[in-house]
Amino acid sequence: MKKIAIERELSNIGDFLKNAGYSVQELSTNMKYNTSELDKFDAVVLSGLSEDVMGFQDTLTSTSIINAEGMTREQIREELDKVPTRG
Repeated sequence: MKKIAIERELSNIGDFLKNAGYSVQELSTNMKYNTSELDKFDAVVLSGLSEDVMGFQDTLTSTSIINAEGMTREQIREELDKVPTRG
């Protein structure tokens, strides 16, 4: 099961992904995340609006970051299906 982190603004997509078999955790928008916190996820899904505010642009991580801006929930799932599951 892939572990996915999403922004709170994308909770409706989180519900869709949970029903599709993903383990989903919401990210707090008032925190900055470091590499070790992000590395526990297979992917992080962002709305695109707060990418800089949350500090993701400056964070180096091997976790896949998906910008969901303008994407349908099915398109997001397709992108997540391409992401390898981390050990």
